[in-house]
Amino acid sequence: MRQIKTSLWAVTIGSILLTFIIYHLYRSPLLPQFEDQPITPAVEKNHPLVASGDDDDYRQMKHVFLDEIYKNSVENDSDYSIEEEEHAQGRNMLATPGCKIPLMVVPYKKRVRKSKIEPCGQRIVFLTRSGPNHVRVLIKDELLKRNASYKNHYCCIRFYMKPEYEYEDGSEFSSCNKCENGDTFALQSDFINVQCFGYDSHNESRVIYDDVYAFCKKKKPLKRKRKCDERYNILLLGMDSMSLPRFAQTMTDTMSFMNNNFWLNYRGYHKVDDNTFPNLIAMLTGLRFQVFSDKCIGQMDSCNELLIWTAFKHAGYITAYGEDYVSLPDTFSRNFTFTTKPTDHYMKPFFKLAERSKNCEGTPYLCSGKATSGQQLLDYAYDFAMNYRDDPFFGLFWMNSFSHNPAHRPEDADKMYEDFLNRLFYTGVLKNTFVIFFSDHGVRFGKDRLNVEGYYDDRMPILFVLPPTSFKYKNPRKYQALVINQFRLVTPYDMSKTIGEVLRISQGKEESIEYVRFNNHQSTFDIIPGNRTCQDVFISEKWCSCHKLYPLSENDVEGIKAIEFISRYIQNKTTSVITKPCTSCININLDTILRIHFYSDEDKINLYYVMAIKMAPGDMVYEATVMRRGFEMEVVGTVNIISGYKGLGSCTISNSYKDRIFCVCQNEC
Repeated sequence: MRQIKTSLWAVTIGSILLTFIIYHLYRSPLLPQFEDQPITPAVEKNHPLVASGDDDDYRQMKHVFLDEIYKNSVENDSDYSIEEEEHAQGRNMLATPGCKIPLMVVPYKKRVRKSKIEPCGQRIVFLTRSGPNHVRVLIKDELLKRNASYKNHYCCIRFYMKPEYEYEDGSEFSSCNKCENGDTFALQSDFINVQCFGYDSHNESRVIYDDVYAFCKKKKPLKRKRKCDERYNILLLGMDSMSLPRFAQTMTDTMSFMNNNFWLNYRGYHKVDDNTFPNLIAMLTGLRFQVFSDKCIGQMDSCNELLIWTAFKHAGYITAYGEDYVSLPDTFSRNFTFTTKPTDHYMKPFFKLAERSKNCEGTPYLCSGKATSGQQLLDYAYDFAMNYRDDPFFGLFWMNSFSHNPAHRPEDADKMYEDFLNRLFYTGVLKNTFVIFFSDHGVRFGKDRLNVEGYYDDRMPILFVLPPTSFKYKNPRKYQALVINQFRLVTPYDMSKTIGEVLRISQGKEESIEYVRFNNHQSTFDIIPGNRTCQDVFISEKWCSCHKLYPLSENDVEGIKAIEFISRYIQNKTTSVITKPCTSCININLDTILRIHFYSDEDKINLYYVMAIKMAPGDMVYEATVMRRGFEMEVVGTVNIISGYKGLGSCTISNSYKDRIFCVCQNEC
């Protein structure tokens, strides 16, 4: 036995020695072969990333601008490096060769509440999602008993079954299914009404609790042949009347969240028209509003094909559109109303049924059940994203109720938005989703609009973009352009092209999507030229803010001429308004000059006066731009009202905004 062990040890040691000898014999001749062909290329001594020095084994690093690293992408562009551009902004909102916008900040105040309020009441019956198409009921019976005088009660849920067409009157519900704590129900539709009834010894009952919920009943997406490994979702989050100064000062928690998570902030995002709908349509269609209006007024259903969400739907995406404060006439209403659902999931029937206005501590709130309409909107958006996290989706969710009017409090939506984004961030939904947080314009009327800072604030809405991490790695050039374009003049038309480009990439296509577009608008995945001007991108002189306004004295002779000119213009507008029988518009006159500024064009040919004046009676404040060329004057664009509307023009025949703002009504019979 001992001899066998000795033999095994001898064989083992001999094998090791033999292997070692063979390794050294074969290793030496091959070494030069690999040493002459290093796997990693050597860094050249004069490469911009390498500092000069005698020691080749140790090279110090130096700071290099990004445009030195990415030379190919900017070699034909006369722009600055990113760091230089950020430094060059200085006291400007935007500072490029083509557009300089001064940093003029309206001092918005974040009005902090001393105590937490529940403007819409206390929620007692809770519904939570339980699988793709089920919800679970949680009832806090003790709270229900405490808040009702009835000892006996029961609760039930019913589903809102929307009429087939928008114009049909009435609402239709399923039967109310009795529910108890812990019960689970299959979703019959997206919208649920929860009711609780109390009843006495005579079995007489009344409603003691009423609430509404919105969930996405999952639909099967259209099957499309997958052509590309990259497929990205779009989540558009809109908030009405939010400029960057207003957002930064009132929604500080959301702003901090975005900064900490590297959202891109576009300081040069500029509105292209006066109010909400034209700016939203520019993003959703890429069309100028006049072109869109001529084609689509009174026939929005057939025009749904022009909206970019339809292109996504045809590509196999699930689509959703939600907007609160549906009584506003700002977007798809009046002559631009849909009579059938424009997207797979559509929130208008829910808010039309549920929204009620409530006043709490002097602030108007819009409630839908026991939650604010804004909270309902974000809850639905979250449910939509989570329910379709494994499917391609396009969602637009537009919030009006916390920011549309000067009396609204965007700060009350701050924590709401931060919580919403935080939840999405940690679920992993955003790994392949572009999130675009934007607005239509800044504040357009009210006391914050009267000063010169309000002139710029109105024209510069927010735009924040969070690209998916995978997109950054797979498309470094496109991501670099997104970063650089934070300091460029950007419009909703550009964002329309950008969203279309996301769809093109997701489909693996090389050609652009077929939409009617306009010259000089481009995707933000390409670097926007620094010499871009308002004229290049169809921003009219009336709305362009690429200039510094210089103040004029109220006693300036030429300034007074411009004031008199615009006063006569407004008076002529007043006399031309057609009113209802027994009514007329009161003759109005100049009361106060609030401000007058001027600027000139680049060639010093035209001089522009920008003025705000108060007319009486009615105390209406108008803002106007008057161009002077030589001795001739003309009004640039429209004259807009920047004070509160105060129910002006209720006696006008047309009921058009363009007529109403010039008419203070009086009875003549």
